[in-house]
Amino acid sequence: MIVLSHLGYSLASSSASVLDAGDRELAAALPTGAVQVIIGGHTHHALNEQGLSPHNIVNGIPIVQAGKQGDFLGEVDITVGRRWAAVTNVQLLATAHLPDDELFERAYVQPLLKQVEPLFAESLGTVSDHPDLSIDTVRNELAAHESALCNFITDALVERCRQAGQPVDFAAIDASCISAGLPIGGLTFGDWFKVTPYADTLQLCTITGHQLAQLLQENARRIDRPDEAHLERGFLHFSRSVRYRIVLGEQRGDGSAVDITVDGQSLSVQLDRAFVMACTSFTHTLANSWEQIARGALQLSLNAHALPKRATHWFVRNELLAHIRAHGGVNATSGARRDGRLVVEG
Repeated sequence: MIVLSHLGYSLASSSASVLDAGDRELAAALPTGAVQVIIGGHTHHALNEQGLSPHNIVNGIPIVQAGKQGDFLGEVDITVGRRWAAVTNVQLLATAHLPDDELFERAYVQPLLKQVEPLFAESLGTVSDHPDLSIDTVRNELAAHESALCNFITDALVERCRQAGQPVDFAAIDASCISAGLPIGGLTFGDWFKVTPYADTLQLCTITGHQLAQLLQENARRIDRPDEAHLERGFLHFSRSVRYRIVLGEQRGDGSAVDITVDGQSLSVQLDRAFVMACTSFTHTLANSWEQIARGALQLSLNAHALPKRATHWFVRNELLAHIRAHGGVNATSGARRDGRLVVEG
Protein backbone atom coordinates (compact mmCIF):
# COMPACT_ATOMS: atom_id res chain seq x y z
CA MET A 1 0.00 0.00 0.00
CA ILE A 2 1.53 3.30 -1.16
CA VAL A 3 0.15 6.71 -0.21
CA LEU A 4 0.69 9.59 -2.65
CA SER A 5 0.37 12.73 -0.55
CA HIS A 6 0.40 16.47 -1.11
CA LEU A 7 -0.13 17.32 2.56
CA GLY A 8 3.42 18.51 3.17
CA TYR A 9 6.06 16.94 5.43
CA SER A 10 4.74 17.98 8.86
CA LEU A 11 2.94 20.67 10.81
CA ALA A 12 6.37 21.99 11.79
CA SER A 13 7.38 22.60 8.15
CA SER A 14 8.34 26.19 7.38
CA SER A 15 8.65 26.10 3.58
CA ALA A 16 4.89 25.97 2.92
CA SER A 17 1.67 26.08 4.89
CA VAL A 18 0.58 22.67 6.24
CA LEU A 19 -3.03 22.45 7.43
CA ASP A 20 -4.38 19.99 10.01
CA ALA A 21 -1.75 17.28 9.34
CA GLY A 22 1.36 16.55 7.34
CA ASP A 23 2.87 13.23 6.29
CA ARG A 24 4.44 12.68 9.71
CA GLU A 25 1.12 13.20 11.48
CA LEU A 26 -0.61 10.98 8.92
CA ALA A 27 1.91 8.16 9.45
CA ALA A 28 1.54 8.42 13.23
CA ALA A 29 -2.25 8.08 12.93
CA LEU A 30 -2.25 5.03 10.61
CA PRO A 31 -2.36 1.44 11.89
CA THR A 32 1.12 -0.05 12.14
CA GLY A 33 1.97 -1.97 8.99
CA ALA A 34 -1.02 -0.67 7.02
CA VAL A 35 1.14 1.36 4.61
CA GLN A 36 4.58 0.59 3.20
CA VAL A 37 5.58 4.13 2.16
CA ILE A 38 4.25 7.70 1.95
CA ILE A 39 5.45 9.60 -1.13
CA GLY A 40 4.94 13.26 -0.33
CA GLY A 41 5.14 16.73 -1.84
CA HIS A 42 4.10 20.38 -1.28
CA THR A 43 6.82 21.42 1.20
CA HIS A 44 9.67 20.79 -1.29
CA HIS A 45 11.77 18.70 1.11
CA ALA A 46 14.66 16.75 -0.41
CA LEU A 47 14.45 13.81 1.99
CA ASN A 48 16.82 10.86 2.29
CA GLU A 49 19.61 12.18 0.05
CA GLN A 50 22.07 9.81 1.77
CA GLY A 51 19.69 6.86 1.82
CA LEU A 52 16.64 6.30 4.00
CA SER A 53 17.01 8.27 7.25
CA PRO A 54 15.57 6.94 10.52
CA HIS A 55 14.25 10.48 11.11
CA ASN A 56 11.88 9.94 8.18
CA ILE A 57 10.36 6.69 9.48
CA VAL A 58 7.27 7.30 11.60
CA ASN A 59 5.28 4.44 13.11
CA GLY A 60 7.31 2.09 10.92
CA ILE A 61 6.30 3.98 7.74
CA PRO A 62 9.04 5.57 5.57
CA ILE A 63 8.30 9.06 4.26
CA VAL A 64 9.98 10.18 1.04
CA GLN A 65 9.94 13.46 -0.90
CA ALA A 66 12.06 14.51 -3.88
CA GLY A 67 12.57 18.24 -3.53
CA LYS A 68 11.06 20.70 -6.00
CA GLN A 69 10.71 21.55 -9.68
CA GLY A 70 12.22 18.30 -10.93
CA ASP A 71 15.62 18.76 -9.25
CA PHE A 72 15.63 15.09 -8.26
CA LEU A 73 14.24 11.80 -9.43
CA GLY A 74 13.26 9.86 -6.34
CA GLU A 75 13.59 6.08 -6.38
CA VAL A 76 12.13 3.67 -3.82
CA ASP A 77 12.71 -0.11 -3.85
CA ILE A 78 10.02 -2.23 -2.21
CA THR A 79 10.80 -5.90 -1.71
CA VAL A 80 7.70 -8.10 -1.60
CA GLY A 81 7.59 -11.48 0.13
CA ARG A 82 4.81 -14.00 0.45
CA ARG A 83 3.30 -12.35 3.55
CA TRP A 84 5.16 -9.05 3.79
CA ALA A 85 6.47 -6.03 1.88
CA ALA A 86 9.13 -3.58 2.98
CA VAL A 87 11.10 -0.60 1.64
CA THR A 88 14.65 -1.83 1.14
CA ASN A 89 16.30 1.14 -0.60
CA VAL A 90 15.67 4.85 -1.18
CA GLN A 91 17.74 7.31 -3.20
CA LEU A 92 17.53 10.71 -4.83
CA LEU A 93 19.09 11.11 -8.27
CA ALA A 94 19.97 14.64 -9.41
CA THR A 95 18.22 15.08 -12.76
CA ALA A 96 20.97 17.41 -14.00
CA HIS A 97 23.36 14.43 -13.94
CA LEU A 98 21.03 11.91 -15.56
CA PRO A 99 21.46 11.09 -19.27
CA ASP A 100 18.66 12.11 -21.60
CA ASP A 101 16.28 9.32 -22.54
CA GLU A 102 15.75 10.17 -26.20
CA LEU A 103 13.10 7.51 -26.75
CA PHE A 104 11.07 8.72 -23.77
CA GLU A 105 11.51 12.34 -24.95
CA ARG A 106 10.18 11.56 -28.41
CA ALA A 107 7.33 9.34 -27.21
CA TYR A 108 6.03 11.37 -24.26
CA VAL A 109 7.64 14.77 -23.70
CA GLN A 110 7.67 16.20 -27.22
CA PRO A 111 3.98 15.42 -27.92
CA LEU A 112 3.03 17.28 -24.71
CA LEU A 113 5.19 20.27 -25.64
CA LYS A 114 3.59 20.27 -29.08
CA GLN A 115 0.14 20.48 -27.50
CA VAL A 116 0.95 23.53 -25.39
CA GLU A 117 2.99 25.41 -28.01
CA PRO A 118 -0.03 27.40 -29.32
CA LEU A 119 -1.00 28.37 -25.77
CA PHE A 120 2.47 29.56 -24.82
CA ALA A 121 2.87 31.43 -28.11
CA GLU A 122 -0.25 33.56 -27.58
CA SER A 123 0.58 37.25 -27.94
CA LEU A 124 -0.49 39.36 -24.94
CA GLY A 125 0.87 42.75 -25.98
CA THR A 126 4.13 44.52 -25.21
CA VAL A 127 6.65 44.91 -22.40
CA SER A 128 8.15 48.33 -21.80
CA ASP A 129 11.85 49.00 -21.34
CA HIS A 130 11.90 49.47 -17.57
CA PRO A 131 14.81 48.14 -15.47
CA ASP A 132 12.44 46.83 -12.77
CA LEU A 133 11.08 44.28 -15.26
CA SER A 134 14.47 42.70 -15.99
CA ILE A 135 15.52 39.31 -14.62
CA ASP A 136 18.55 40.85 -12.88
CA THR A 137 16.38 43.26 -10.89
CA VAL A 138 13.86 40.54 -10.06
CA ARG A 139 16.65 38.29 -8.78
CA ASN A 140 18.64 40.88 -6.89
CA GLU A 141 16.49 43.88 -5.95
CA LEU A 142 12.83 42.83 -5.80
CA ALA A 143 12.62 43.29 -2.03
CA ALA A 144 14.97 46.29 -1.76
CA HIS A 145 12.86 49.21 -3.03
CA GLU A 146 9.74 50.18 -4.93
CA SER A 147 9.22 47.96 -7.98
CA ALA A 148 7.39 48.80 -11.20
CA LEU A 149 6.63 45.10 -11.68
CA CYS A 150 5.15 44.74 -8.19
CA ASN A 151 3.21 47.98 -8.66
CA PHE A 152 1.74 46.51 -11.83
CA ILE A 153 0.73 43.28 -10.08
CA THR A 154 -0.77 44.83 -6.94
CA ASP A 155 -2.71 47.50 -8.83
CA ALA A 156 -3.97 44.87 -11.29
CA LEU A 157 -5.24 42.66 -8.45
CA VAL A 158 -7.17 45.58 -6.95
CA GLU A 159 -8.73 46.40 -10.31
CA ARG A 160 -9.71 42.77 -10.94
CA CYS A 161 -11.27 42.42 -7.48
CA ARG A 162 -13.29 45.59 -7.84
CA GLN A 163 -14.50 44.59 -11.29
CA ALA A 164 -15.79 41.38 -9.70
CA GLY A 165 -17.69 43.39 -7.08
CA GLN A 166 -15.27 42.80 -4.20
CA PRO A 167 -14.78 45.94 -2.02
CA VAL A 168 -10.99 45.71 -1.82
CA ASP A 169 -9.08 48.65 -0.34
CA PHE A 170 -5.58 47.58 -1.39
CA ALA A 171 -3.47 44.57 -2.35
CA ALA A 172 -0.13 43.23 -1.13
CA ILE A 173 2.30 40.66 -2.52
CA ASP A 174 5.72 39.38 -1.55
CA ALA A 175 8.52 38.15 -3.78
CA SER A 176 7.46 34.52 -3.52
CA CYS A 177 4.83 34.94 -6.27
CA ILE A 178 7.35 36.23 -8.86
CA SER A 179 9.86 33.86 -10.43
CA ALA A 180 11.31 35.69 -13.46
CA GLY A 181 11.63 38.97 -15.28
CA LEU A 182 10.29 39.89 -18.72
CA PRO A 183 11.92 40.45 -22.12
CA ILE A 184 11.55 43.89 -23.71
CA GLY A 185 9.18 43.97 -26.68
CA GLY A 186 6.53 41.43 -27.50
CA LEU A 187 4.91 39.56 -24.60
CA THR A 188 3.63 35.99 -24.88
CA PHE A 189 1.67 33.76 -22.52
CA GLY A 190 4.87 31.72 -22.10
CA ASP A 191 6.80 34.81 -21.00
CA TRP A 192 4.23 35.63 -18.32
CA PHE A 193 3.92 31.99 -17.20
CA LYS A 194 7.60 32.10 -16.25
CA VAL A 195 6.89 35.14 -14.06
CA THR A 196 3.94 33.48 -12.26
CA PRO A 197 4.34 29.69 -12.62
CA TYR A 198 2.65 28.76 -9.35
CA ALA A 199 -1.03 28.07 -8.64
CA ASP A 200 -1.37 30.78 -5.98
CA THR A 201 -4.91 31.89 -5.30
CA LEU A 202 -6.27 35.22 -4.13
CA GLN A 203 -7.40 35.75 -0.54
CA LEU A 204 -9.28 38.70 0.92
CA CYS A 205 -8.02 39.57 4.41
CA THR A 206 -9.60 41.85 6.97
CA ILE A 207 -7.03 44.10 8.60
CA THR A 208 -7.49 47.03 10.97
CA GLY A 209 -5.58 50.29 10.75
CA HIS A 210 -3.68 49.31 13.92
CA GLN A 211 -2.66 46.00 12.31
CA LEU A 212 -1.70 47.69 9.05
CA ALA A 213 0.55 50.09 10.95
CA GLN A 214 2.20 47.11 12.66
CA LEU A 215 2.49 45.23 9.36
CA LEU A 216 4.27 48.18 7.76
CA GLN A 217 6.61 48.64 10.74
CA GLU A 218 7.57 44.97 10.48
CA ASN A 219 7.88 45.37 6.70
CA ALA A 220 10.64 47.91 7.33
CA ARG A 221 12.55 45.12 9.12
CA ARG A 222 11.93 42.63 6.30
CA ILE A 223 13.33 44.75 3.48
CA ASP A 224 16.58 43.66 1.78
CA ARG A 225 19.36 45.93 2.95
CA PRO A 226 22.39 46.83 0.81
CA ASP A 227 24.88 45.51 3.38
CA GLU A 228 23.23 42.11 4.03
CA ALA A 229 22.72 38.92 2.05
CA HIS A 230 19.32 38.86 0.37
CA LEU A 231 16.92 36.05 1.22
CA GLU A 232 13.16 35.51 1.42
CA ARG A 233 11.98 37.58 4.38
CA GLY A 234 8.43 38.19 3.18
CA PHE A 235 8.85 41.88 2.28
CA LEU A 236 5.48 43.16 1.02
CA HIS A 237 4.73 45.46 -1.91
CA PHE A 238 1.41 47.35 -1.79
CA SER A 239 -0.97 48.81 -4.34
CA ARG A 240 -1.04 52.55 -4.96
CA SER A 241 -3.42 53.59 -2.17
CA VAL A 242 -0.81 52.68 0.50
CA ARG A 243 2.10 55.13 0.55
CA TYR A 244 4.93 55.45 3.09
CA ARG A 245 8.65 55.85 3.71
CA ILE A 246 11.05 53.27 5.14
CA VAL A 247 13.96 54.60 7.19
CA LEU A 248 16.52 51.79 7.31
CA GLY A 249 18.48 52.90 10.39
CA GLU A 250 21.84 51.50 11.42
CA GLN A 251 20.69 47.89 11.81
CA ARG A 252 17.75 45.79 10.64
CA GLY A 253 16.00 46.12 13.97
CA ASP A 254 16.13 49.92 13.67
CA GLY A 255 14.06 49.99 10.47
CA SER A 256 10.83 51.97 10.67
CA ALA A 257 7.87 52.97 8.48
CA VAL A 258 6.87 56.65 8.61
CA ASP A 259 4.50 59.07 6.86
CA ILE A 260 1.98 56.30 6.17
CA THR A 261 -1.13 57.27 4.23
CA VAL A 262 -4.02 55.21 2.87
CA ASP A 263 -6.23 56.76 0.20
CA GLY A 264 -4.44 60.06 0.72
CA GLN A 265 -5.25 60.24 4.43
CA SER A 266 -2.86 59.67 7.32
CA LEU A 267 -3.13 56.17 8.74
CA SER A 268 -2.94 57.68 12.24
CA VAL A 269 -6.57 58.85 11.92
CA GLN A 270 -7.72 55.51 10.46
CA LEU A 271 -6.40 53.13 13.09
CA ASP A 272 -9.85 51.82 13.99
CA ARG A 273 -10.94 51.39 10.39
CA ALA A 274 -11.31 47.87 8.97
CA PHE A 275 -9.66 47.45 5.57
CA VAL A 276 -9.94 44.63 3.04
CA MET A 277 -6.53 43.56 1.69
CA ALA A 278 -6.14 41.23 -1.28
CA CYS A 279 -3.09 38.97 -1.07
CA THR A 280 -1.89 35.65 -2.43
CA SER A 281 -2.33 32.33 -0.65
CA PHE A 282 1.45 32.06 -0.13
CA THR A 283 2.01 35.54 1.33
CA HIS A 284 4.77 35.36 4.00
CA THR A 285 4.88 31.55 3.70
CA LEU A 286 8.40 31.21 2.28
CA ALA A 287 9.66 33.57 4.98
CA ASN A 288 8.75 31.12 7.75
CA SER A 289 12.27 29.77 8.22
CA TRP A 290 13.75 33.29 8.50
CA GLU A 291 10.96 34.36 10.86
CA GLN A 292 11.74 31.50 13.24
CA ILE A 293 15.24 32.91 13.67
CA ALA A 294 14.40 36.63 13.62
CA ARG A 295 11.00 36.82 15.32
CA GLY A 296 12.26 37.55 18.84
CA ALA A 297 15.13 39.86 17.95
CA LEU A 298 13.09 41.93 15.50
CA GLN A 299 9.79 41.76 17.42
CA LEU A 300 7.85 40.20 14.53
CA SER A 301 4.37 39.24 15.63
CA LEU A 302 2.04 39.88 12.69
CA ASN A 303 2.02 37.36 9.84
CA ALA A 304 -0.49 37.78 7.01
CA HIS A 305 -1.53 34.14 7.52
CA ALA A 306 -2.93 35.02 10.93
CA LEU A 307 -5.38 37.61 9.58
CA PRO A 308 -9.06 36.71 9.13
CA LYS A 309 -9.47 35.86 5.47
CA ARG A 310 -11.84 34.64 2.83
CA ALA A 311 -10.67 32.47 -0.05
CA THR A 312 -11.81 33.55 -3.52
CA HIS A 313 -10.46 30.44 -5.28
CA TRP A 314 -9.35 32.75 -8.09
CA PHE A 315 -5.94 31.91 -9.50
CA VAL A 316 -3.64 34.93 -9.28
CA ARG A 317 -2.06 34.15 -12.66
CA ASN A 318 -5.45 34.05 -14.39
CA GLU A 319 -6.47 37.41 -12.93
CA LEU A 320 -3.20 39.00 -14.02
CA LEU A 321 -3.51 37.51 -17.51
CA ALA A 322 -6.99 39.00 -17.83
CA HIS A 323 -5.60 42.40 -16.80
CA ILE A 324 -2.71 42.10 -19.28
CA ARG A 325 -5.04 41.17 -22.14
CA ALA A 326 -7.36 44.05 -21.30
CA HIS A 327 -4.54 46.63 -21.15
CA GLY A 328 -2.25 45.45 -23.94
CA GLY A 329 0.74 44.17 -22.01
CA VAL A 330 3.02 45.13 -19.14
CA ASN A 331 3.97 48.74 -19.68
CA ALA A 332 3.63 52.19 -18.15
CA THR A 333 0.10 52.57 -19.52
CA SER A 334 -1.07 49.34 -17.86
CA GLY A 335 0.61 50.19 -14.55
CA ALA A 336 4.25 49.02 -14.79
CA ARG A 337 5.84 52.15 -13.40
CA ARG A 338 7.09 53.66 -10.19
CA ASP A 339 4.98 56.41 -8.64
CA GLY A 340 6.74 57.07 -5.32
CA ARG A 341 4.39 54.97 -3.18
CA LEU A 342 7.47 53.65 -1.35
CA VAL A 343 10.56 55.70 -0.56
CA VAL A 344 13.55 54.01 1.10
CA GLU A 345 16.02 56.15 3.00
CA GLY A 346 19.35 55.06 4.45
